[in-house]
This record gives sequence, structure tokens and C-alpha cells, in this order.
Amino acid sequence: MSSPQTILLIHGFPLDSRMWTPQRSALEAVGYRVLTPDLPGFGRRKPWPMENCSMESFADDIYRLLLADAGGRAAVGGFSMGGYVLLALLRRHPDVVTAIMLMDTHAAADTPPARENRHEMIRAVQERGVQPVGAAMVPRLLSSAAPVELRRDISAIIGAQSSVGIINAQAAMARRGDHTDLLRQLRVPALVVVGQEDVITPPATARAMCDKIPAGRLVEIPGAGHLANLEAPAAVNNALVEFLRVL
Repeated sequence: MSSPQTILLIHGFPLDSRMWTPQRSALEAVGYRVLTPDLPGFGRRKPWPMENCSMESFADDIYRLLLADAGGRAAVGGFSMGGYVLLALLRRHPDVVTAIMLMDTHAAADTPPARENRHEMIRAVQERGVQPVGAAMVPRLLSSAAPVELRRDISAIIGAQSSVGIINAQAAMARRGDHTDLLRQLRVPALVVVGQEDVITPPATARAMCDKIPAGRLVEIPGAGHLANLEAPAAVNNALVEFLRVL
């Protein structure tokens, strides 16, 4: 089978499309066209009103982009929150997705404690701005062995996001539905990638998710935390290229 010409990668929270720089370079080097959009309120993109923000509305936004810029067909990957958006896209517009790459994410809705944690972060951002987000999240995004330079880079990306975008995304994630049932219905090739040191969506969660996908394949990345694609970019790049090559 021929390889898909376009790959679209959806960033996670509280980052933007810059998180995909290593993957974009690696995939373009072997001939793919790579789209790495910013979700509303992140990167250079203006936020939407909170009432317009949901994983479904973000998925519809990606759908429109695929129709406009990819001929309505692409292999799509999503990291963490981007994985939630990808699952919503698969629920609403499955015909545009030729293959999926779920990276350090999961399919379940928030538990009540996780939902309350999101609301606590919303209150913190409302009171003190974006600074509390980086302080709270960077230690959980990376393994304990991650270099200081990478921690600084991630902190800088988080610090550049808008308070409104962060608040809206947290509220949208807290409201999102459960897509576990969708996993068994997927009929496209699927790659599940997880950092072995991921404490947010750990390997056991990734394995359980992959086991439900009929054409699922799991790759665990040694020595990497939640942000495996930045902490171990070569390993993640190799996993993506190997997966896409045989489509």
C-alpha cells in the first residue's frame, strides 16, 4: 500500500504546535507533508469563546482543515489533549482519517478528582495567570532524568500561552465524554506510543487502550515521561516512520 501523503499532528495541553518540531523534521525528511495546527487559544491562534470550546468543536476545526489543506484524507496523530481531539474526530468524521497515532493519551473521560484538579487550575490561572501552570505541570510532563535545557524550553512554551486558551481548554477537557467504546470500532491502522516513565497516562493505560483497538500496535519509549516525543525524539520518530511506512 502507498504511504499517506499528509500527516496531521495535534498538540497537547498546555503546549502548541512547536512541540512537534522534531517529528515534523523527521517526517518531512522522508517525504511526508506534515500539518501541525495550533488549537484555538494556543500558539499564535486567538482563543474562542468558552462556550464554543469542546473536544468536538476542536475536532470539527481539524476536519475543516483536512478538507481544505489535505484533500480530506490524512494520517492523524494526537498527543494527550490532542489524542482526545483525535478520538472526537474519529467519532464525528471517521472517513477523513487513514491511520491514527495516539501518543501519551487515553480514551476515558475524567474521573471526579481529575475534573476537580482542572477546575483548581482554572481558578489558579484566573488569580495568578499562566505561571502556576508551568510550575505544576513541567515536573509531571518529563521524567526525572530530563535535561534542564528541555525543562526550560517546555516552561517557555507553556509561559507563552494565553490564560484564556488554557482556561477554555481545561474546561473543555473536564466536560469531554468517554470514547473507550470507540476503540473496538476502529478499522484503521493504529499506533499507540507511551513513555515508560509517563505518570499522567502510564504504560498500563496505553496497553489497555491498545488491546481494545483491532489493528493496534503499542510502542513504549524507554526513559521518557509524558512528553516522550520531546524527551526521546529519535525513538518516537523511528516509531512513527516505521508505522507509516507500511500503510
